[in-house]
Amino acid sequence: MKFIQSKTLHFFVLICVQGTIALLDANFCVTRTLNGLVMGAKQTTDTGNKAYYAYFDTGNKAYYAYFGVPFAKPPVGNLRFEPPQPVNNWNCVLDATKQRDVCYQGVQLTVKTFKILGSEDCLYLNIYTPIHPKDVATEKPRPVMVWIYGGGFFEGDNTHAVYNPDLFLDQDIVVVSIAYRLGIFGFFSTGDMVQPGNNGLKDQILALKWIKDNIRAFGGDPETITIFGESVGAGSVSFLTQTPLADGLYHRAIMQSGTSHCTWALTTRALEVAHHVAALLGINATSNEDLKNQLKLVESDQLQAISQMGSFQLLGPKAFGGLSFGPVIEPDHPDAVVTTIPYYRLKSGEFNRVPMIIGYNSMEVADFALLPLFHSYLNNIGLASQFLVPGSFHMTDPATLQIVGDALKQYYFGDLSAVAFTDFQALPFLSDLYFVINSIETAELASNYTDVYLYRFSFLGQLGYPPFLGQLGYPLRAYTIGVGHAEELNYLFNRITSSPVLTSPEATTRARLIKLWTNFAKFGNPTPSQEDGLLQNVNWGKIDQNLNYLDIGENLIASVNPHQDQYRLWMDLFSKYRKLD
Repeated sequence: MKFIQSKTLHFFVLICVQGTIALLDANFCVTRTLNGLVMGAKQTTDTGNKAYYAYFDTGNKAYYAYFGVPFAKPPVGNLRFEPPQPVNNWNCVLDATKQRDVCYQGVQLTVKTFKILGSEDCLYLNIYTPIHPKDVATEKPRPVMVWIYGGGFFEGDNTHAVYNPDLFLDQDIVVVSIAYRLGIFGFFSTGDMVQPGNNGLKDQILALKWIKDNIRAFGGDPETITIFGESVGAGSVSFLTQTPLADGLYHRAIMQSGTSHCTWALTTRALEVAHHVAALLGINATSNEDLKNQLKLVESDQLQAISQMGSFQLLGPKAFGGLSFGPVIEPDHPDAVVTTIPYYRLKSGEFNRVPMIIGYNSMEVADFALLPLFHSYLNNIGLASQFLVPGSFHMTDPATLQIVGDALKQYYFGDLSAVAFTDFQALPFLSDLYFVINSIETAELASNYTDVYLYRFSFLGQLGYPPFLGQLGYPLRAYTIGVGHAEELNYLFNRITSSPVLTSPEATTRARLIKLWTNFAKFGNPTPSQEDGLLQNVNWGKIDQNLNYLDIGENLIASVNPHQDQYRLWMDLFSKYRKLD
């Protein structure tokens, strides 16, 4: 951690006695947390996208950013693979004007190569608030939105460049983006009490505890906290709603393109993965405890590189049993986050019954199909029926696998014996398999106990097109079959990679998404008034006896029964063949 040393602190204490909490420069501000003083910096929201700001009397608005605020002790040395520990207090003024390292990860360059980024010392959060510290005592506390990033549990970060929250700040929201450990550092498990697993989720819970205890000092309302995330970030949000360890730490939840019920969300072969990585490292362990102790001694870069390479070697047909490193069902103990199959909790109502938004994009894997790694993975699967059945059926009987696989194959592929994945023939099946069906089922199950708002994002704009595809030789939209995974993020966050000039439909869509999301954070209802011209006076109804949903395209259209034929097929197969005992 970087601190402002004693000379500055002494001056600060002196002027505090004189009744002010400003430092020498008006561009800086200091807030007192329960752990110590934190110095942030003044920022202003962007005004470049005039088409967007035509909808709001905002832009060029001052806010205060605090980067790299620690919520846990650095999980290094003997704390590697251990649950997060609350951060110690500090005596100096913590310099929170610069971002910290991201959590260890490998960013894919080619099918076989990765660039290693980050550090094990990464458990920090970023706080953005429209309220100056001197006004906290007199201003009404603002709703808080806590962002949890996606990235397959092996990559992702909370940096300002990737998740710039200007658009939320303009709507008078306090935003916090948290970090959590990834890959083997966050999700190593031996399946027993030696290493129960889920430390990445436990990082998130500790971050939420810190936010709950301290956000009032930043002008946020600790009783109006919304957690939201995308992909595995949404899966994390879903897991957090299902553990008593996080009860009371948030009050609403948004899940974008992922839930704990998705087929990739729960890892079923963590010990196999751990032993595979150990073998690649030349570790011959005599017990799980010995394995853990030896892995603690491996250099960080080597452990990240080998574990990521090893985890991808294990992809293929077994990937339907979850990602190589991700959440696991833990042995029963007081600090366990996941103790049963998520379906059980959804079906029985054993979750925190807060209002929820749950949704998906219209063709989730459209952008994945352009990735070399995805080609390699899919081409190893082919169209063998037994490889089409996801782990969410929880069955191993070959005859039953064949029946279910044949039904799925016939519906999605007809008489095809092979699929050219680069021709997008497999995309409807894979989108349904990985994201759509389980998201709809999660929403329907949860709606029996709480208010759930279901959506489909279908606006096909250039702004949403993932910039990394341009680096792979696809500078313009290479698919029009539907909206791919994560495309909505460029509408919610003011990313440096986003187009600086928005077309009118793009600006309108961005303004609508921000209004819907912030309405929900403020009121628990995305359309509290049906007299809103921007939102076309739409009533986004919660799921009731009808499977209501909102299609977010060039227009906002409230309808019922999304994805009706496919959903009916999957639900029929689940009712007949899903094994839950």
